[in-house]
Amino acid sequence: MIEFNPGKELDEAKEKAEWRLNAFRQYQQELLANPEFHEYMKQFRNGDAAEFAKRYAHDKVRWMEWGPNYEKWQENEDLAWVNDAFERLEEIQQKKLFDLQCQWRAEKIELPGVEICDDFMFWEYHILNCPFLDPITLEEVELYMQYLRSSNFEFKQGFLDNWQDYKAIKKADQTGGGNRNFPDWYDFHNGRTGKSVYLLLPDVRGGKEDFYMQLWRKNMHEEVKRKQEEIRNDPNAEKRPHMDYHSKGFMKWFVTTYEDKETQQKFADFGGERDWGEFDDALEGNLQLLGKQARPYPVEGWFDFREAIQRTADKLRISKIADALPAAFEQYQMQAESGLGFAENDPEYWKDLRDKKYDFILRGRELNNEPRNLDF
Repeated sequence: MIEFNPGKELDEAKEKAEWRLNAFRQYQQELLANPEFHEYMKQFRNGDAAEFAKRYAHDKVRWMEWGPNYEKWQENEDLAWVNDAFERLEEIQQKKLFDLQCQWRAEKIELPGVEICDDFMFWEYHILNCPFLDPITLEEVELYMQYLRSSNFEFKQGFLDNWQDYKAIKKADQTGGGNRNFPDWYDFHNGRTGKSVYLLLPDVRGGKEDFYMQLWRKNMHEEVKRKQEEIRNDPNAEKRPHMDYHSKGFMKWFVTTYEDKETQQKFADFGGERDWGEFDDALEGNLQLLGKQARPYPVEGWFDFREAIQRTADKLRISKIADALPAAFEQYQMQAESGLGFAENDPEYWKDLRDKKYDFILRGRELNNEPRNLDF
């Protein structure tokens, strides 16, 4: 964890500010002391040497401070697109894993190490290290490249959507909607490979697990109800409610009640109790992306300028990802062949979630007077 040190940050800010001021004065004085500069300025009607020197010194400070990092920034910019493309390779494996999940749930196949449905959710978050998936091939990359160039390319799923969310994805396919969209990559892949047939397979294993999970939930609710009753009947139990700091209207009430008039006005000037979900920095990000290009980038025409800029920026992003995909695939091959595996985020966290679901199913088996195992 990065330690927050406001004193150190303040010292560094002061040091930078002093350097900029001293450098500005130095660059300005050096230019004004150059007789050739003054001679040059005589040829212009608006040849105010002092004003020019001020502007020039200001610009020089910027490039003297940031110039040495420009090449590094360019390298980082290129690397960012390779990293983005590398994440797209994961989507290839996600589709392969989902097809296997459909077959496993229908009890058509067995997979090493897969015991319950939630194992697929675990491997979603560790997809490149999934032991029973075949490595990504060049043919699969070429198919993804076709999808990338298609009109239905999807930059990302919804914030709460998962690649292995079997029930929601299958419902979206059957109803054309539901609580989420059917992944565009899955739809494109099925259209080219005919593997939509896997969606027609029945969820045999999932139905069995749901039966035992319902028994566990019923028992859990009864336990919670019993404990709540004990608390209500206990005169020494804590009965005060929890304060919801983020509840709507709380902050306005608190400031109005406890702060002075000046603070209340500052609060109002700030925007009061803002709904941060209403603020979208997509436009700024799109403009920054387009502004970094070495040449003018034509903006596509559309009824709304924001949508026009969004479409133009997305077109550029697709081009950048497509250009970086071969390098990302080469990186994947080198890493896969090394046998060292791929970096993972919080594997123990996802394993813990999976193990809890495993225990819930076994508890359901016990409640149904069956052995505490998965032989069903």
